[in-house]
Parts: sequence; C-alpha cells; structure tokens
Amino acid sequence: NSVQDLRQMVLHATHIRYMNDMMEYVYFKDLLWRGVKDRGISREAYENFINKVNIFSDPFILSFSKNCEFLPMWQMYGNTASGVMLEFNRKKLLSNFSTLQACQYANTLEEDYINACIDSINRCSFIDVVMDIKSIKKNMSLYKSPHYRYEKEWRIYQRSNIVFTKVSNGIIKPYIEVAIPIDCLEAVVIGPCVNNKEQAKQAIQILLDNKLTNKKIDVRFSEIDSYRNNI
Repeated sequence: NSVQDLRQMVLHATHIRYMNDMMEYVYFKDLLWRGVKDRGISREAYENFINKVNIFSDPFILSFSKNCEFLPMWQMYGNTASGVMLEFNRKKLLSNFSTLQACQYANTLEEDYINACIDSINRCSFIDVVMDIKSIKKNMSLYKSPHYRYEKEWRIYQRSNIVFTKVSNGIIKPYIEVAIPIDCLEAVVIGPCVNNKEQAKQAIQILLDNKLTNKKIDVRFSEIDSYRNNI
C-alpha cells in the first residue's frame, strides 16, 4: 500500500473468498437456508437459486473499523500492536464510495427479507430476479457472525477486471487496487507497542511532508499505553 501522488493513495481490497475468516462468505447462505427451509422451499430450489447468484462475479472487500482504539484489534490487525493505523473521514469515504456499508452481525435474517427471498426463489424467470440476486450477493459480503461484533466493521465492496495476487499467511490471495482520495485520510496513528515512538512519528511525518505538500495529516500515538512493551 502506498501514497501514489498528491491526490490519492492505493489500498488492497481482498477477494471475498480469501478474507481472514474464509468461511464468512458462506455464512449468509447458511442463514438464508435456515430461514427458508421450513417454508415450502426445497433444497433443490434453494441450490438452483444460489447457482444463479453465483453467476455474478464475487466482490473484493476493503475493511475498516469504528473500534479503532481496542487492544485486541491492534493485536490482530496492527502487526501485534507494532504497526500503524490509517484514520479516515467516513463522510468523505461515503461521498466517494457508495458501497461503503456497515457489516451486519446476526444469527438470523429479518422476516421481511426471508419472505422477499422466498418470493425470488419461487419466480421462474431469471431476468425477473436479477436485482434480487445482486442484493443477495451484496449481503453475502456484509453478514458476519455476532461473535465478531466487537470489530464494528465497515466495508467497501468493489469489482474489477484488473486482479493481482499476493501471498499472505502462506496462501495466495487475489486482490484489486482501490484508489482512495487523499482528502479522506485524516490521521496516521502509531501502535501502542511500536519501538522508538518519537523516531517512528518523525519518519512518518517526513514521508507525508515529502508526498503531500497540500494537505496536513495528523500523526499521533495510540491512546492505548504500551502493553508490557509487546503483546
């Protein structure tokens, strides 16, 4: 990930089937099946509908969190609390990315939504259900187990024909590049377990001053005190 020029920075959006929890993409489908199976929908009809959904390409996901100063989040996603966090203005992100939405943490689906899906499954014409399928495809990207509620995750989901790969935790993962307007970036937060914090802050400031002559980015330390120097 890098500052590309004075106007934008590039972040990596990971293919939905290659997220940290590689089962989360099927989570919504399991919720949907549990909601429709006792209401006259056969497994065959359900699978036929899911096959139609799968015709549409899978999205790539760029994740954010509203729970930014939470030690377990730093530990899991911030290089064991020794990395940095990029802080964005959510309103500005929304003005540039209409697909930015909060994840839904649920173990059931709402009754009205289940009924709408049953109606879609029962229709015969593929053309008639295209918009319903797109909606379901989106929800597959947003629904997560309540066990992850503490993450308070928001996601941008996008598609692109230009796909790259990288190795993460020994797994080859597809990703796309997402250009974020630099105006959306408000701060760089230095992790609670970074060594030589003042030196790290100075290095980051030098980089930002070199790349961004027209915008001031705040560089600050995490509100969490160093936790036993490491985690």
